[in-house]
Amino acid sequence: MSDQDIIQALERRCGPLQTRCRYTNGRLTELDLAHFWLKDLPPELGELTSLEHIHLKDNDLAHFPAEFWNLRNLKSLDLQINRLETLPPELGELTSLEQLDLTHNELTHFPAEFWNLRNLKGLHLPNNRFETLPPEISRLINLETLLLDDNPLTSLPAEVGHLRHLRGLGIWDCQLTALPREIGLLSRLEHLTLAGNHLHTLPPEIRRLGRLKSLNIAFNQFEALPSEIGRLAQLHSLDVTNNSLTDFPLEVAQLHHLQLLNLSENRLTTLPPEISRLRNVQCLELSENQLEVLPSELGTLSRLEQLVVSGNPLVSFPPEICHLSALQMIGLDRRQFTLLSEEMLQFFTSQNVSLQVV
Repeated sequence: MSDQDIIQALERRCGPLQTRCRYTNGRLTELDLAHFWLKDLPPELGELTSLEHIHLKDNDLAHFPAEFWNLRNLKSLDLQINRLETLPPELGELTSLEQLDLTHNELTHFPAEFWNLRNLKGLHLPNNRFETLPPEISRLINLETLLLDDNPLTSLPAEVGHLRHLRGLGIWDCQLTALPREIGLLSRLEHLTLAGNHLHTLPPEIRRLGRLKSLNIAFNQFEALPSEIGRLAQLHSLDVTNNSLTDFPLEVAQLHHLQLLNLSENRLTTLPPEISRLRNVQCLELSENQLEVLPSELGTLSRLEQLVVSGNPLVSFPPEICHLSALQMIGLDRRQFTLLSEEMLQFFTSQNVSLQVV
């Protein structure tokens, strides 16, 4: 059957597919079959051997015809939101795959052949049932993005340190209690998300992540941050929302490239003068702490655009708040609004600062 014959057969099940096909030099290279609730795929699909990208998101697939694995030129395979409980060994034959999305299935383990996918750059596994990540993960040596969110993972294998090309690692809403020391070997890592776990510390080797730009450790159990945080010189974003910090971590003041700092929902009682060192910070979120005063040094943050302080028992605002020439938004609660002086209100009006009162 020709490519067109196969598409016409599919259209009898799915409706018009013209806008869901992409051709290169007369050959079908991309096919979008997402959101059709397909329970099975026609065997003829395996004859579309020029396919490089196929989207099968949001169907009802639990298995595949044997012919499907003839698609040896596939570079990306999107299988989000299906009913997969196992992965067939034949998946390991798609050695050209660079992007594989298995989000929101019922997977618990990998077949041995899976680790033949040496060209994978992106592997998305959120919302499955993986309790462990096997040591064989180290064989995916070209991996750049690994997402593991919403799995019952309690630990990472030390072998994750072999993923030297990894730039993004997401482990949101799992059950981690610690990270392996080998996390420090991921020298190219730029984005690390660890929110929603049971972490109370980070290994000292975290200091080696010299390219890290964003670190999210929100919704964990940190009472303090390790001093090595201050060594992450390229960090632009740090989210520590909903932990148990009682003191402002002075190590954060060493992060001169920091643009976003979120310390909401902790137990902070004071902010130190050293906050003035965050000269590049643009967004500072401090809501739901126990702050009674804000330091005058806050007024030196010349690039600050957003300041959120609602839910704190503030007794006053420092006059220096009128020095924040870049300020665009300030988040307050109704009681705090009554603490603003006439001079502050005039400043906010002249600067077109948005007052977000909750």
